[in-house]
Amino acid sequence: MTYDAVDQIQTISFTWESIRQHINGNYTAFGRHTYRDTSGTTKTVYVSYTLRRIGSNYDIVEVGSSSLHLSY
Repeated sequence: MTYDAVDQIQTISFTWESIRQHINGNYTAFGRHTYRDTSGTTKTVYVSYTLRRIGSNYDIVEVGSSSLHLSY
């Protein structure tokens, strides 16, 4: 599903906006993705990626998106 979505859009910009550290040690990074869809319409979606440290690596454990810009 992710491959299909990425394959059919043209990214115009992607900007990281903030990072929040959680009490449990996880981090959530928030960003703004502006893209052009298959019909040529420019859209913006706000994304979040939550990462958990496992050993010396960070794994993505949650991904979110919204058409609304939330205060972080």
